[in-house]
Amino acid sequence: MYNQLMKVSKGFRLVYIGMLLMILGVVGGIIGMCVAGGALAAVANQGGGRGVGGAVGLVAVIAGGMLLLILAGSITGLIGRFFCLAVPERAGAAKPIIVISVVMELVALGLGILNSASDFAGLVIPPGAKLGLQGGNVILSLASAVLFLLFTKTVARFVRRRDLADKAMSVLWLWVSTIGCYAVGVVIVVVMGVAAGGVGQGGGAMGGACVGLVLMLAALIIALVALVRYITLLKEMSEATARYARRARHEPEEDDEDEDEDEDDEDDRPRGRGRRSSRDDEDEDDDRPRGRGRRTSRYDDEDEDDDRPRRRTRRDW
Repeated sequence: MYNQLMKVSKGFRLVYIGMLLMILGVVGGIIGMCVAGGALAAVANQGGGRGVGGAVGLVAVIAGGMLLLILAGSITGLIGRFFCLAVPERAGAAKPIIVISVVMELVALGLGILNSASDFAGLVIPPGAKLGLQGGNVILSLASAVLFLLFTKTVARFVRRRDLADKAMSVLWLWVSTIGCYAVGVVIVVVMGVAAGGVGQGGGAMGGACVGLVLMLAALIIALVALVRYITLLKEMSEATARYARRARHEPEEDDEDEDEDEDDEDDRPRGRGRRSSRDDEDEDDDRPRGRGRRTSRYDDEDEDDDRPRRRTRRDW
């Protein structure tokens, strides 16, 4: 079990590294795009043709680097989940959960590659099929992430870290709140816009747009909180799993069958002589010779007195 848990610990660490790479790619790409966009605008205002070409090349480099980091993070996280497949059977439902999660992630990755390949190759795909590819990729990725959090919760309970199990569930509920807030915000913006356009009132559309934007902003804040907690959870799970594996290697836990056998062995052991609980003990006490204590029979005393040699007195003379 030691080797299996160490592989699971390595898997959590790889998923942690993959998340950091994707975050670095997104944040670095956004900052790089802002800088490159500013440089491109400045060059365009000055009317320099060569400068425009350099700015465009910088944008392409930044975009390529961002995509490479995101791709590297995704592959690293997927490899980490493959390492998590080594979880022992004794972990309960963790094994089937991680298997289903990995299968969903692979299918989602395949749909994403097919969608991107169709775009680069210029293939004409019906709009329904295109929407199905994109929607299937998103839904399967979300389902895989949810299952991985449930797997994390199960493993945390197995390694006796209930606090990390509760943290995994809190991250899951934060993601659900994020999706809920964002979806409600989009619906409010669309519905209020349609209603305001139908009656010819722009005030209702503006109000609906403000409410929707507030909900979207709340979803963004909740997502950031969930992301930070998720990253720290992965790191702590890697450390906790490795620590439990080392402890289990030196102090292996006994199975339930072994514990039952130990209890049976204890029942067969001779018990010490404590408080009497059987009449056999009383019978043994009756067979023991009693000491000469307090007299219990008058006749026994008289017989014993008759057998003793008497001293002579004047009356015997």
